[in-house]
Amino acid sequence: MNRPLLMFCGLTLCACAGMMAGRAAASTFDAATGRLSLDDADYAIALDSYSTFPPELPLTLYDLQQSPLNQIEVSALFAPDPEGLEGEGALRLRSEDAYFGNIQLGGLPDTFIGRRVEMRIWQKPEGTLWDLSLAFYADGAAFNGGLSFGSVPFRPTGRVTSDGWREYSTGPFDYAVGGEVEPAYLLLSDQQVAILQQSYAVGYNYNAATRLDALEIVDVGPALVPNASCTLVDEYDVCGAQGTCLHGRCADTAIVDGPAPLDDAARADYVTRRRFEYMSYEGGRIPQTLMGPFDTAMQGLIDNPADAAFWPTFKAAVDGLQDGHASAPYMSYPTQLMGGVCLGLGDADLLPAGGTFPLVFAAGGNGPLSSALQDGDVLVAIDGLAPFDWAALAPRYVGHGGDPRAAQVVITPSLMNAALRTGATLTFERCTPTDGVTPCAAQDVEVIDLDLAALLGDPIFGPGVPNWLYDAPPCDQRFRRRVNSAQVTDYNFAGSIVDGDGITTLLINGVPGSQSPEGQAWHSQVMSAAGSQAPLMMLDQRTGRGGTIEGVDALVSYLINPNDYYSADMLTWWEDEAVTYQKKEDTMDCVAQSGFFSPCGGGTRWPLGLTGTGFGQSSSTKLAILNAMDVSGNDYTTKALSFRSGPTRIFGAGSTHGAFGVIWNLPTYYGELIGGSFQVHDSIFLASSGDTNLDFNTSIGLTPEVETLQKQSDAIAGVDTVIEAARAWLLEN
Repeated sequence: MNRPLLMFCGLTLCACAGMMAGRAAASTFDAATGRLSLDDADYAIALDSYSTFPPELPLTLYDLQQSPLNQIEVSALFAPDPEGLEGEGALRLRSEDAYFGNIQLGGLPDTFIGRRVEMRIWQKPEGTLWDLSLAFYADGAAFNGGLSFGSVPFRPTGRVTSDGWREYSTGPFDYAVGGEVEPAYLLLSDQQVAILQQSYAVGYNYNAATRLDALEIVDVGPALVPNASCTLVDEYDVCGAQGTCLHGRCADTAIVDGPAPLDDAARADYVTRRRFEYMSYEGGRIPQTLMGPFDTAMQGLIDNPADAAFWPTFKAAVDGLQDGHASAPYMSYPTQLMGGVCLGLGDADLLPAGGTFPLVFAAGGNGPLSSALQDGDVLVAIDGLAPFDWAALAPRYVGHGGDPRAAQVVITPSLMNAALRTGATLTFERCTPTDGVTPCAAQDVEVIDLDLAALLGDPIFGPGVPNWLYDAPPCDQRFRRRVNSAQVTDYNFAGSIVDGDGITTLLINGVPGSQSPEGQAWHSQVMSAAGSQAPLMMLDQRTGRGGTIEGVDALVSYLINPNDYYSADMLTWWEDEAVTYQKKEDTMDCVAQSGFFSPCGGGTRWPLGLTGTGFGQSSSTKLAILNAMDVSGNDYTTKALSFRSGPTRIFGAGSTHGAFGVIWNLPTYYGELIGGSFQVHDSIFLASSGDTNLDFNTSIGLTPEVETLQKQSDAIAGVDTVIEAARAWLLEN
């Protein structure tokens, strides 16, 4: 067989000069037979048959019912192919037979520790392709619950054969994380599953298949990232341009963040595509005015091949659009860590200088962090820097889109994860005044230093992951909750209680739809509380993750007099013309004729009570709204309730996100786990059908009328400052 090798550079057809620069030499094809040779590989699996598959690398595949295939079923998936790409056969994965699988890599030779390697495999689609990635876990733990360091996807190199085989590669990476932890699994999954999750317009082709062949590992030289101790502050100087600080030790950023595109052409193609999507379809008017810096950052990613900065730079650029619905794509998703400690933004009123700092909201479990800390302790420094100055160095872990006035409130809880992931040193200060309210003198402040590299990093890279890492007290934006349940922090939770003063407290964490049993229970609880005509009500949505129009209407349609509020008019970005009142109304007339999901330039009108059943029964209720981290549907909830003629007041520490529109999720591409997202609309809110205002609201959240931070003095007494402020107002005559 004479099989020509066709060369495609990056993601589009182009000349291939310099394509393999900085990477391992490609496997060769025999000129006479046209077949692939693995002779130059340092390790290879031919994938000819199950009987020749290395027994030290267990292969597990799962059917569509998520049950593992037995050995006979797996063996039947190896298809003889003496004239194929290489060897005597290939692994043929048909979608009806399997949808997911993994190869355990613990049996690979230890000779690759301390080396930089590249893994490659060939794939021939027969109606579908499979995504492949390497997964790194501490202790080689199971992928369904262990501590993940990150992952490295296989991506197309541009090499294809005339009969349809395509080469995929991880690109070069340091084989062992921190010089110690080897890859645990090679994960395989049918792309059709991801496509079904991203689109309602496709079906599942049970007869589709793909073939996999010629898995190889090539040693490309010594490890690039030094095996050295580090902090986030000295990360670049110690770990180099390819390294990042992970649990106090330098690690290859390709594992922690996912690798940058394989070469210059692929990087240019990838960034150009994603840049076009964000710049063309973003609907927010303020985000559109911020596209200049975004465009500059994207061009910098094309021009600058600094791998360690690629994904953090991309994420920071998307966060800079101030779109609360926007998120950057990502290729790796390490385990999120709390270590038994919850942080929230607060007022350090007992420290000599006072100020706004992260406070300990909860400490639970038996680990060294929760044992050393107590409610109300103040996080004053991370690696010697002020907490939010340090956070600016950690865009891969900490960030906020939407109204910047919400940033500190939103990112505070994520500081613990970022500190644990990087192995930072945390400095807390504690004051215990005799009367509970008088600030301490400087000499009476107790200082607590916690070295997370020593407490967590050393065990992870040594004897193993300590159990206390998974200690998880209930964590959200609340210091205390008037409604309690084992599920109180779950997204679908809703609960209410009436206290002795006649205050009804309704606690929600989002505004879900009613399509699931959990959603139905949420709607039942919310409509019962909202429609009760309670004289005094506290809506605690300090963790408000958004959701559906149906969820918003289920709540607000009971609490708003229909004469107070009319609609939200949602419009896509009009690049070439200004939005005038007449053009906006023409769009809404089109919507009225076409239905809610109309083809009218993407615009739509959301009138109050579109799906709700309440008609203002509780519109005279005195209502206190407790806000903290509120986005999307909870943005709309707050905005709609702000139109109430009944007594209403918002309490909290910062602005809502201002995410006023529909979110679009981008399909995954080029090995991503998530393709990113953005908001496709902007909203104008109308008090009446004749309201002529044209004020777009995206990126402009609602700020609390009573700015209220959790006080340190209240925290040590077990008192929720925000709840008490709201109660005091509700009980005023």
